[in-house]
Amino acid sequence: MAPFDPFLAEWQPYATDPQYSLAEKSLKLAQLVEYPDLDITEYVGKLASLREAFRPDPSGEGGEKAVASLCSYVFDACGFKVSDDVTDLRAGILSDVIDARVGSDVAVSLVCSEIAAGAGLDLRILSFPGHVIAGCGELRIDPADGGRILSGDDLEKLHRPVAARFGAINERMLSPASPEAVLVSVVHGLKRAYMLSLSREKALRCALFALAIVPGSVPDIRDAGLVSASLYQHGSKEHLEGAIELLGIYLDTNPNGPDVDQILGIVRELKASR
Repeated sequence: MAPFDPFLAEWQPYATDPQYSLAEKSLKLAQLVEYPDLDITEYVGKLASLREAFRPDPSGEGGEKAVASLCSYVFDACGFKVSDDVTDLRAGILSDVIDARVGSDVAVSLVCSEIAAGAGLDLRILSFPGHVIAGCGELRIDPADGGRILSGDDLEKLHRPVAARFGAINERMLSPASPEAVLVSVVHGLKRAYMLSLSREKALRCALFALAIVPGSVPDIRDAGLVSASLYQHGSKEHLEGAIELLGIYLDTNPNGPDVDQILGIVRELKASR
């Protein structure tokens, strides 16, 4: 595997410990990949202040009025908004999102969920494919559209681009995503930004962080292998064996993948350079 990474050794027990919230784990991620001096407690306190300042509509009783009141507070009063720039690293780092009030759809949804919890609202990111939406009971909101409450027709429209791949909307898609799935999504957002900016060491760290949560994730095994190979090709010799091993695992678990020939060629080149 990749050379020993003390950041991974610190991340794995924290990320898999149920005593920490998704927000705390996202802040730990920010600390380990970007801001080593980040004070997690400080940002947990900032979220608590946002939560305490929210005053839900007293007539809402947990229904549409309460959710509309929450979205008005988060997106209008507090000014949170979703960035659609996948290259914007700060959009995926929760501490930056809390400060700048701009972030990825997942990060902003996490903030919204934290604030909702303080008012007794169970707002969670759903398993809906292709577009991040959050749900509270039977209500669904679109964080990328200022927290607009979605109708059935809205859901069908959002689902249409991926319907051929995932099939019709079903109950599972409208169920809350697991905390592990949400955390992996946060990690993947950072991995993508680091890969696009050619920050190879941090991209590799994120791929390994994702594998610490879901050990058999084939896309992360592939990405970790390819980034390790790129690091080796750019002079980091210690990544050679890790690249060969990771890409070998990828080929073993995905023998009929569309990129098998490409990956086999990379592995041959790596082995020839030993």
